[in-house]
Amino acid sequence: MGETTVHIELPQELVKQVQDARLNLRQIMIDALQEELSQHGQSAFRVEFRPYPSDDEIEQVIKASIARMESGVAGQRVLGLHAGSMWMSDDFDAELPDEFWFGEGQAP
Repeated sequence: MGETTVHIELPQELVKQVQDARLNLRQIMIDALQEELSQHGQSAFRVEFRPYPSDDEIEQVIKASIARMESGVAGQRVLGLHAGSMWMSDDFDAELPDEFWFGEGQAP
């Protein structure tokens, strides 16, 4: 299922209260829309998202990653492991033409 982006303007104070309460605004909006659909006799498609991790959870993951790297348990990167799996054009760092910057036929 694809996703569509919707831009909604909300009062800054409301957004701040939502952030301070650590609420998942995206899930709240989806739940509200699904409730409206069900009230209008439409079958609602259930979508649930995992809440964003807390600051403490993020901190724990970072600390565990640092400890793993310091212990030497984590494997080191292997030079050339994926050699040949990608390429870069020979003119990658060549100067771009004016048409790129100004559009076709609009060079100064």
